[in-house]
Amino acid sequence: MRIKPKQVEDQGTRHALKLLLHARQHRQRCYESTYQFIINICLVQGEIIVASLLFVLLVKDWEMKRAATQIREQERARTQALPVTRHKLGSLHGSPPSKRMLKMILSKAQNEIMLDPAEESNRPRREAALQALCNI
Repeated sequence: MRIKPKQVEDQGTRHALKLLLHARQHRQRCYESTYQFIINICLVQGEIIVASLLFVLLVKDWEMKRAATQIREQERARTQALPVTRHKLGSLHGSPPSKRMLKMILSKAQNEIMLDPAEESNRPRREAALQALCNI
């Protein structure tokens, strides 16, 4: 999945997104609060598609870390001949992205979808909201 900062209209949001993507590219730790901050900015600026893509990126990162941890623990258990318990695995891969972040995106999408469909000027916002839902 590629998020292109050039597609973000607001210059400040574009720069924040560039910094986040640059940090990820160089394997720097990006805290969930950083994602939360940029997602908030995107939603305020009307960039719901970018916000949804960032949330999906955060979920995929979490899934990959979780899978890598499970593989390491299974390998360790196999070499030490110890049983791997689900409880033991669950405590090592961190928590999933916050529901609060998802709710913010869904709430914004719902508000955009509820705009008057007869009003032609609402069409791009409604389509962006639908695309964001598809991403998630």
